[in-house]
Amino acid sequence: MLLMSPGDCPDILARAKVCWTGGEPKQRDRKQRSQRGVRILMSYVSRRLLIASILALSAVAPLHALAGAAGTDERVALRGYDPVSYFLKAAPEKGSPEFTGSYDDATYWFASAEHRALFLANPDRYAPQFRGFCTIDVSRGVKTEPDPEAWTIVDGKLYVFGKKRGPGVFAQDGAAILAKATDAWPKLNEQPK
Repeated sequence: MLLMSPGDCPDILARAKVCWTGGEPKQRDRKQRSQRGVRILMSYVSRRLLIASILALSAVAPLHALAGAAGTDERVALRGYDPVSYFLKAAPEKGSPEFTGSYDDATYWFASAEHRALFLANPDRYAPQFRGFCTIDVSRGVKTEPDPEAWTIVDGKLYVFGKKRGPGVFAQDGAAILAKATDAWPKLNEQPK
């Protein structure tokens, strides 16, 4: 064991401010190291916490938007697809939370202010049947969210389905499906989302 006197601190240790006096670290050096360590730890933790918070908020924001319009409990119908686009473009188009409108206890997103205005002027023309729930499942007495890309327009009415094969099934037996869905809908419509 090598013993040193207070004045014999090696150069390397002196630069690291770890000089020993009588077997104890200098109080000021200990305090400085402690404060520096806390600053490093806090900046590391703060950056990590900030990044984690941003990631968490970016994941939650779209879910909150899909839960409904700001301050309401309304569901976003058609999973945020624009109902007017089915008629004007003959294709589904993703809407934007920037252009919203409410109808029949649901919030609809639109691709443009023009589509929003058309819908609000005549929602019965553009709104999907059965409040945008899967038509085939409604005929079975169940409300399920549709796949917005599984759809058909019959007699000027938009019907959406839970699966891609829905339009084909509906084309084969549409009259029976509609009769059952129309019969089941009043009771289903009373149930919460």
